[in-house]
Amino acid sequence: MQATRWQILEILKKRGRATVDELSKDLGITLMAVRLHLVVLERDGLVSRASVREGPGRPTLLYRLTEQAEDVFPKRYDLLAEGLLTAAKGQLGEAGLEELLRRTAGLLADDLRAQTGRGDLGTKIETLVQAQAAEGELCRTEQAEDGYFVHRYSCPYYRVARVHREVCALHRLALSEALGGEVEIVHHLLQGDGRCSFLVRESVPAVVPVS
Repeated sequence: MQATRWQILEILKKRGRATVDELSKDLGITLMAVRLHLVVLERDGLVSRASVREGPGRPTLLYRLTEQAEDVFPKRYDLLAEGLLTAAKGQLGEAGLEELLRRTAGLLADDLRAQTGRGDLGTKIETLVQAQAAEGELCRTEQAEDGYFVHRYSCPYYRVARVHREVCALHRLALSEALGGEVEIVHHLLQGDGRCSFLVRESVPAVVPVS
């Protein structure tokens, strides 16, 4: 992000709200320059404005951060996730943790299904990859001899997975449930492959023996 706009976000984060005049004084730039930066921040959904009457005279135009702006500030969800998984493993044991992750995969699969839409396996995979790419993930799909590859060059769980490799199995299960196919991990970022590659195949219907 442009440095001055980031400074505006920091000021609004600390103050709660500010006028153009206050921002101009804090930044040491002209009122016009502040307004131009605020236009961009409003366009990006990071800042909102409202007219507030605090006495006689014209209302004051105040700027504040939107809820969306919270996402641009640093987060360490990985530390929380690592701690929770470590505590869960200590309390529930390996089998208990495996069951917990299996249930969590089901919840993640529900979110992924909302992105896959309907259609055959190839259509759902392509729709999912496009949706995740639109959210900033580096991923693509590729046709395979017996299915489809989903290549992910960035991993939202990378820091947690370095400590708890079970997270990788969780994501594989979530993909399998969401896509309705069999999923195999064939390349792994944690093994230095440069990407995580998931081979997705059509599920083979179970054969019920005739008695």
